Amino acid sequence: MSQKIYPRSKDKETVYLKRKDVTKAWDNKSDIVIGNDVWIGYEAVILAGVTIGDGAVIGARAIVTKEILNLCVKLPRDGKRI
Repeated sequence: MSQKIYPRSKDKETVYLKRKDVTKAWDNKSDIVIGNDVWIGYEAVILAGVTIGDGAVIGARAIVTKEILNLCVKLPRDGKRI
């Protein structure tokens, strides 16, 4: 995994937290499941409840809001299946 990956809940609110308060504030609404051999790019955002399939690639600064199938690529803007 790259640096600066942001797992987030699906709530629209923006919350600013101190580093020490992050674990207390995490909502645990649903799991994020990441398969085997997945590449996740710099500053990617993965929302709660998302499953990323085996061999998938998440591009830098992509926002993942729904399931990514096995061997698919999620790009930052279009998210088209390649």
